[in-house]
Amino acid sequence: LVKGMDHELTTTDATVRARATLLLSEILPGLGDTITSQLASTLAQFFASRLHDWGTIRGAIKGLLYLLQQRAPSPTALPFETTKSVTKSFFDEVHVQSLVQADRILCYETARCLLEMHPRV
Repeated sequence: LVKGMDHELTTTDATVRARATLLLSEILPGLGDTITSQLASTLAQFFASRLHDWGTIRGAIKGLLYLLQQRAPSPTALPFETTKSVTKSFFDEVHVQSLVQADRILCYETARCLLEMHPRV
């Protein structure tokens, strides 16, 4: 799916890019255990790389939140180093006060998830 959406995920059209990123984040729960740890790590790094792009931030945060909520022994659980890396990106790149309320709520849920489920990070 990601390969098929390559153009939409990298286009200069912010609306198309935002919709493609949001679509990718919204289909993750439907994929369930078909997502391997390696794929989850790749997706998390992709979403983290989109945090600096204001147009895709909602989809990026939603995707990261879903992936961060997965716990071992689930095959979709993120490795510690990936969790650490995306957490750093989240706090470095996301300027919560400049976001609309719906996105601020997603940021709060992500921070809460990190505190509750990944306290070592």
